[in-house]
Amino acid sequence: LGALAARSHRRPLTALAAVALLAAAGSWAAGRLTLSADLTELLPRSFRSVQDLDVLRERFGGIGYVVVVGRSAEPEALRRFADDLAPKLAALPGIRFVEHRREYDFFADRALYYLSVEDLEEVGRRIKAREKWERRQRNPMLLKLDDEPAPALDFSDIERRYAGSSSRRLSGTGEAHYLDPRARMVLLLAKPAGLSSDLAYGKRVVGEVERLLAAQDLSPYGPGLEVALTGTFKKKIDQQAQIARDLALASSAAGLLMLLYLLLHFRSAAAVPLVLVPVGVGLSWTYGFVALAYGQVNLLTGFLGAVLGGLGTEHGIHLLGRFQALRREGVDEEAAIRQAFAHTGVSALVSSLVAALTFLSLAISEFRAFREFGVIAAVGMLVVVAAYVAVLPAMLGLPARLGWRGWSAGRVALARPRLAGWLPRRARQVVWVAGPLALLLALQAPRARF
Repeated sequence: LGALAARSHRRPLTALAAVALLAAAGSWAAGRLTLSADLTELLPRSFRSVQDLDVLRERFGGIGYVVVVGRSAEPEALRRFADDLAPKLAALPGIRFVEHRREYDFFADRALYYLSVEDLEEVGRRIKAREKWERRQRNPMLLKLDDEPAPALDFSDIERRYAGSSSRRLSGTGEAHYLDPRARMVLLLAKPAGLSSDLAYGKRVVGEVERLLAAQDLSPYGPGLEVALTGTFKKKIDQQAQIARDLALASSAAGLLMLLYLLLHFRSAAAVPLVLVPVGVGLSWTYGFVALAYGQVNLLTGFLGAVLGGLGTEHGIHLLGRFQALRREGVDEEAAIRQAFAHTGVSALVSSLVAALTFLSLAISEFRAFREFGVIAAVGMLVVVAAYVAVLPAMLGLPARLGWRGWSAGRVALARPRLAGWLPRRARQVVWVAGPLALLLALQAPRARF
């Protein structure tokens, strides 16, 4: 490693040109990657549950609905809105059918089908007793010795037992539409043909519904009518958008904190590109490999760059810090690079090998997302170290080669990491603070759930 780094330092232009060529090729290949947003494609195809999911999708379409909500209008206007919009929704590609009316008459005529056998027998017993009494009252040969009361045909006790059932709610309201008059809200349930787990399909279907609603003239239904979307498909898309926003915010905050730390640690703005440029090159090579090996990324591997970037930056901090220390001791630049990579570089390589093997253990998983994550992370850990060997020495040797007074002679080579000197002197205090905290966190670990 030391010899390779020294060679890169002696020929910085050649090394950086080769690196730039490979990075451009990797970036071009990475740019052709597509995102596989269907979670079901990541499941093992050998599982019976996955095979049955395909049968379910073929026979019944997606699980869940795209729900159109009309609100803030009069009940009659909401009914007309639902009747007018339902056929337009059903005509959209990807929508199998639209349900906007309940079959009230069907359930009302068949309400007794939902009673238990015991309750049906009790209903029959009461009717039979009343029939027997009525026949006796009409018998001219009957001699009435007392006024026997008629058996009651009161079934309220049985009705109460079924008041909360779905059949009762469907048939007992008398309202055919999915309408809540008090809330002034009506629902239309559009059934897509695909699954909500396929985010790309879900976005397409929800987008078509949104465009249809945007093109509707709502004025005939009153000035206050509002339209909104909800349901399983809309919820999945909103969740994904929120995750993307959170990841973007977290990544930006992490990048800013990383920049601030590098500036504070090395006391030089030149240290930032020296540490981060090799990481960027390594990531371009890694995703070039992903394009050749898989052709697409999934919801896990798509964000693996943040993990590899953080782990790779650690190597850069150690390598550049070791180079600084050797320069402070008076070692010339090329020898300092050779020694830094021969010692600290080997440590970085060994730690990357250990991390790569750890990630590679995920490659035995039948869950495709974990398997690809493990392989890509293992390759990326080693590729980032290779990028540091090729790029960092060349960047350190470039100013001298071009006659600049840059980072090779500037403060980067003279900065002293104060935190590294403070920690050994305060080791006892650090242990007394960190030890109980680590113990407290370890005691909480059993509460974690997958």
